[in-house]
Amino acid sequence: MHAGHWLKQPGNVLALASLLVAIMSAIYAWRSAVAAKRSAVTADKAYKLAEAQDARTRPKFTINLVNCYLHTSNGHQRLAAELRVSNPTDSDNAIAVAELVIAYQRRGGSEMVKRVSADQKPGGLRPADGPLLQVPGPVGMHQT
Repeated sequence: MHAGHWLKQPGNVLALASLLVAIMSAIYAWRSAVAAKRSAVTADKAYKLAEAQDARTRPKFTINLVNCYLHTSNGHQRLAAELRVSNPTDSDNAIAVAELVIAYQRRGGSEMVKRVSADQKPGGLRPADGPLLQVPGPVGMHQT
């Protein structure tokens, strides 16, 4: 039996058409799966990038001790400390509230704590050359 005779039978044409549809459907499904995988990889990269961007815009300060000294004179001690505040984020920020907490132990063993806010007057503490606590206002992005 040759090919022309085989196609003349009604059931064979339908079987061949069904086979071609099945093959084309499988190819289309495979291409769709590849495209879906690429889309998932791209979406994952975009999500990680968005998370990193969000982390860079969250308010955050880093505080470093730049200079510190203790001076004793006439039985009194003076402690001075300089802190540097940096803003490593991608958004401007500001220091809204600052408080200095001084804790020390007296000779008798009792512990003393003094809290000084930025807007408070010295009240019993002796400022050396200026205010007890200087607070900068705005701290721009990537600024110190």
